[in-house]
Amino acid sequence: MMRPDRLDRANRGFTLVELIVTVAILGIVAAIAAPSWLALLTRQRLYDARANALDKIREAQSQALRTSRPWEVCFRDVDGMVWVSVQPGDRTNNCANHTGWQPLLESGANMVAIKTGTPGTTAALGNPTTGYSIRFGALGDRIGMGATAQQIVFIPRGQNKGPFYCVVSETIVGSMREGTIRSGTQCR
Repeated sequence: MMRPDRLDRANRGFTLVELIVTVAILGIVAAIAAPSWLALLTRQRLYDARANALDKIREAQSQALRTSRPWEVCFRDVDGMVWVSVQPGDRTNNCANHTGWQPLLESGANMVAIKTGTPGTTAALGNPTTGYSIRFGALGDRIGMGATAQQIVFIPRGQNKGPFYCVVSETIVGSMREGTIRSGTQCR
């Protein structure tokens, strides 16, 4: 049988000093880890935005080939969110007439923005209010944009520092890829 003084010591728990030291250590670790975690989360949202944008562009191209008529994908940055819409189109930027706009990201869509200017989305695609348009003809070729590469660039909302995450349509035949702009203006 245990003596009463040993039983008291075994059931006492932690002292106030031990709890304060533990909480202080956890606070320091959280303060060190939080910026890295937030940067990782932001970078993941940008990756997701870029991947979703490429999927939507490919969907428009695929629909153009399947239906043998022009299709258009539009991106717009309004109300603090990036929106996307894929619909049949014509030879002009018809984004203002699109319906069925959806957030580009299921969660965190308000954390990503479309970069305009240089480096960034070219004026040939449109503007952020009515929409940036990439159109494909019945053969899956890019129409109304000329032969130069066109890119749409995503950045963290409220920041203007790189690297920037981009989707580029490189040729008139509609080949596309995703990349990053680390310096300069070209998506690599």
